Amino acid sequence: LSLATDFSRKHVFDPHSPLSAHIMLSGTVTNVNEMEMDFARHSLFIQHPDMKTWPSSHNWFFAKLNLTNVWILDHFGGPKIYFSV
Repeated sequence: LSLATDFSRKHVFDPHSPLSAHIMLSGTVTNVNEMEMDFARHSLFIQHPDMKTWPSSHNWFFAKLNLTNVWILDHFGGPKIYFSV
């Protein structure tokens, strides 16, 4: 499940609700190399075709996240902890 899907909208869920599970990714962002460029460009423009026409003067570049940590948060410790903040 992703915030990019329409699952939450179809089921009238708020994807930002603390009751929804969240996944947090951290790592180092690096530029893609020449061998990865075609794949990166194709993957981005398939999902976001309007970006093909964005001005190059904004100095856009393709990057990737080299993961070091994945954290899945599926609860907030119950109502007592949640409301004690």
